[in-house]
Amino acid sequence: KSAGYAGVSWRSDTPTRLAEVREGAKARGLEVFVVYVNLDLKDGKLVPDAHVKEVIEAFKGTATMVWPNMTSKQFGNSDPAGDEIAVAGLRDLADLCASNGLRIAIYPHANMWCHRVEDALRVVKKVDRPNVGLTFNLCHALYDSAEDRIPALLADLVPHLFCVTIN
Repeated sequence: KSAGYAGVSWRSDTPTRLAEVREGAKARGLEVFVVYVNLDLKDGKLVPDAHVKEVIEAFKGTATMVWPNMTSKQFGNSDPAGDEIAVAGLRDLADLCASNGLRIAIYPHANMWCHRVEDALRVVKKVDRPNVGLTFNLCHALYDSAEDRIPALLADLVPHLFCVTIN
């Protein structure tokens, strides 16, 4: 906080550690903006990180967002053939998050199934839940050579944009 930050991001963790992080941030007047989790397209399902339910429970009713990347060994980066699996799983997760007052901000990550911000946008539109949006990460967009596309991308993303990172 003394460095000028309003909060932090965290990662999937044990219930005890998540409670420590939540309470530690609160005691310092900080927010936990997002908690990073992995979702894996595997064997016809979207398989969540082992601690997803604990993340939801720990941040129930807060402004913290579930912040998933999406991986797959079955589908290549950006392969829309995995969309049906991702959409079904994300709708289930969205319903669980909504019943706990939480939102999901899909995190497109270089060299993962949801590789580009365009992939996240495609999936978010298909999920079609008000509590499911996406993250724009400048570092990953630049890694993907999207510099020339960024102005147009941002215009398309705005209705679904829940989080921006500039690391």
